[in-house]
Amino acid sequence: KKRTRKESGLTPADMAQSAELEWELQNTRKELQLSREEMQTSQEELKATNEELQSTNEELQSTNEELTTSKEELQSLNEELQTVNAEQSVKVDELSRVNSDMKNLLNSTEIATVFLDGDLHVRRFTIGADRLFKLRAGDVGRPLSDIVTDLVYEDLARDAREVLRTLVYSEKQIVTRDGRWFRVRIMPYRTLEDRIDGLVITFVEMTESRKLEEKLRASEARLSSLIDSAPDVILCLSPEGLIIEFNREAERVHGRTREQSAGQNYFQLFVPESLRGRASEGMFQALTGEPVHGLETTVTTGNGERVIRWSVNRMLDADGQVTGIMAIGSDATAVRYNLVSSKSKEISP
Repeated sequence: KKRTRKESGLTPADMAQSAELEWELQNTRKELQLSREEMQTSQEELKATNEELQSTNEELQSTNEELTTSKEELQSLNEELQTVNAEQSVKVDELSRVNSDMKNLLNSTEIATVFLDGDLHVRRFTIGADRLFKLRAGDVGRPLSDIVTDLVYEDLARDAREVLRTLVYSEKQIVTRDGRWFRVRIMPYRTLEDRIDGLVITFVEMTESRKLEEKLRASEARLSSLIDSAPDVILCLSPEGLIIEFNREAERVHGRTREQSAGQNYFQLFVPESLRGRASEGMFQALTGEPVHGLETTVTTGNGERVIRWSVNRMLDADGQVTGIMAIGSDATAVRYNLVSSKSKEISP
């Protein structure tokens, strides 16, 4: 060994250094091998990551395409919404005009109107309703029964509920505390779909017509009293010959009451069939405008046949239209009987 060392020319220090370098070289090789293995692993991981990135990129591209499609769809939807919005705007304008027209129409009719919902709460009211009810804009939504009214109509709420139940309208003439008269009509509120959605109550003032009606009744009562107190037979006939008026003297002479005779044909009821044509023709000559005087007709009564001498005039309404005839008659039976008797005595042997 000593010879070998000498022959190689290496000192122990060199040998130790050589051994150390050889050990370091082996370690370096091992580390290099590990690095290579780690590098291969990293390359494989990078390759897998790259594949995942490529897959993600493809997914992103697909998502981008879907987003592009969605964007186009949203643009199309936005255009449709703009079109619908424009149509809705037109409809809103039309509805606003219709509401304005309806408001002006209701106000121009001067018919006070109150709209109620199914619970009889105020939904809307027109001009004029505030003169019957103490209504203000803030009363919308309140029960109508809570609103002070000038109407003497205690059954308003009950009648309203009855209309809601039966769907049959109610109409009454109601007076106010200050003496005005109104025709109150309660009707179901029907939607365009024919669904009942509350009530409509209208109030039409009829104070003047009520006063005229009362005056007319008083005038008719006076006229009826005057006709009944007349000593002559007085009757009024329609152009068809139907009895319109029949006074007390007519009742006495004909043996039938006004109630039994009204509405029936005078000639069929009282004149013998063989004389009807001549009697009706003679009396209705007055329809031409020329009064008929001294016309005699024979009538059948409960006391036998009687002869009545008539004066006939036509009747006109306020517009000058012919409504029938008025006949004033007197019982000429006794005169006719005495005349016939006298003639019989003159010709007797």
